[in-house]
Amino acid sequence: MITHDSPHRGANVPLGLQYLIHMAGEVDLFDWDVRDIYPQYDDAINLLGETATQQLLLYRATGPNNFVNNSFLDGAYRAMITFAPSDPQPAYRFIATSQGSECGHLLFQPYTQLINLDADAFLTNFPIISYKILTRIEAYGLPNTGSTSKITRLKFASKFSLFGLIPIVRNLYDNTAYAPGTQIPVDGAPGATNPLTDFDVPTLIGSVVGGVYWPGLLNVWTAVHASIYGSPSVFTFVPTASALDVSPFNINALNNYYVNGFNQSFPSTSATFIAQETNTTAGTTNNTHIRFTARNSEWLFNEMENLTNIENCSSECTYSYYIAGENSFCTSSTYSIPGLQNGASVTWSVSPSGIVNLSCTTCNTVTLTKITDGYFQLRASITNACVAGPVLIRKNLVAGPPPASILGPYDPIEHTIMGVACVGEEYYFVASDVETGQSYTWTLFPPPGSSNYPTLHSGTPVYLTFTEVGYYTLRISKTNSCGTSYTDMIIDVQECLGLRVTASPNPVKDLLNVVVEDQSGDEKTSGSDKNIKMELFEFNTGVKHKQWSFNNRQKQFALSLKVINKGVYVLKVTKGKKQQSVKIIIE
Repeated sequence: MITHDSPHRGANVPLGLQYLIHMAGEVDLFDWDVRDIYPQYDDAINLLGETATQQLLLYRATGPNNFVNNSFLDGAYRAMITFAPSDPQPAYRFIATSQGSECGHLLFQPYTQLINLDADAFLTNFPIISYKILTRIEAYGLPNTGSTSKITRLKFASKFSLFGLIPIVRNLYDNTAYAPGTQIPVDGAPGATNPLTDFDVPTLIGSVVGGVYWPGLLNVWTAVHASIYGSPSVFTFVPTASALDVSPFNINALNNYYVNGFNQSFPSTSATFIAQETNTTAGTTNNTHIRFTARNSEWLFNEMENLTNIENCSSECTYSYYIAGENSFCTSSTYSIPGLQNGASVTWSVSPSGIVNLSCTTCNTVTLTKITDGYFQLRASITNACVAGPVLIRKNLVAGPPPASILGPYDPIEHTIMGVACVGEEYYFVASDVETGQSYTWTLFPPPGSSNYPTLHSGTPVYLTFTEVGYYTLRISKTNSCGTSYTDMIIDVQECLGLRVTASPNPVKDLLNVVVEDQSGDEKTSGSDKNIKMELFEFNTGVKHKQWSFNNRQKQFALSLKVINKGVYVLKVTKGKKQQSVKIIIE
């Protein structure tokens, strides 16, 4: 079964435009309404109420200020195409196409203005009569979920003056409609496009003035001042996620990547699919509904002939695989790779061996059974037509209870987290994710090569004093009826060389507050030692990213880290011959 750009999760006509259609049908001018002047207008109004429209549109206006959500697609339609295990199973394979962008390219941002028209018409028989009509038309794309901003306004007003002395102003029509607040912004989402109008909307600001002879009247001067601001020429009719029937269908699904026939977070109900690649020649990323391309044709032919098919393979954007399943388990647990492409194969393995048994090695879903407590890595080697060699993905797991985590080291006085610890000073550490009925044990391992032995500690928090320079390992073990698991933290202990450096907040997003205290009591320096230098290094590579210099009379400093990428860093502080380093996490 082939569906070509079909609206499995609904199609879209901007709700702001639907409201405008209803509003325009209510306008009354000189006791004539639009339906009197244009009887065909009833066809447009009636079309919005047709059964097919009710089944098709995600959001459907039922009046100038009212709408309904689609109830057919998740109700009657979904029941018709869903087969329970006890039902007769379909003897066909389902594949889908989408004319929307495979790389999640938007047509336009949410709440983009679609129509913006101001027009003033003057009818004058100077100096006796002056008559003016003001028109204001606005329509916007749907805003993000939660917003109830204005999406449609239609206003007509008139002003009549006799001898320029007796003005009579009358609002002929003025109505405003707002976004529901529960909507997802589909109007400019990646997807198959439809023209906004039958003609290109220009950007026009100008006036037209001319003389017109009306029978029975004197010569009447007419002036029209109009401003029409250019807007998107197309809107999204079938979102990519709808054409591929992905689940869940929400705001995150709209802008995802759908490449190489799969998406694990938003899997398609189809066995495989193809979405629109960027046309570099035409500069388009979303194609017109329901246009048929050569790439669609080749892909469908290969699928129908059961040939090896790489037409939907793309290097334009990538979507990484992941293994779905629990991070820890007590007896057994099942793992899979959702949304695999048609024809893909998986080979499973674990390292080290002896901790779990695998139910199979060459299946799409594997069950692991615990042999003993421990940490291990589950590996999946994936082979498919879109890559030259196997793709290897990994997931670190625990056979046993979910491990606790460690926070620290904290300064016991200021209660701020420290990047490093100093020899001879006391710090405390806290176990997070603590549960009642669990047993917790702390073990402190000395630096490699030390003559000291590991020591056991109890309590939450636990207070520790370090006696030598080096990298200590602090372990918290958690035991319950499921078994035992543990978590390690590496602690960098330094001599500190007379400087005490604290940095907060840590982790930090933008502004880091640093306090530098000279514990040697030698606050006076001169010459080349008069400044405090701070350097930021990447923790793993040692690459320096930034440097600051301050006068030594300061003790508190504010460092802007806004341009630094997320990651783990070391802030090295130097004052003369004294140094101290602090580990910094930038979020």
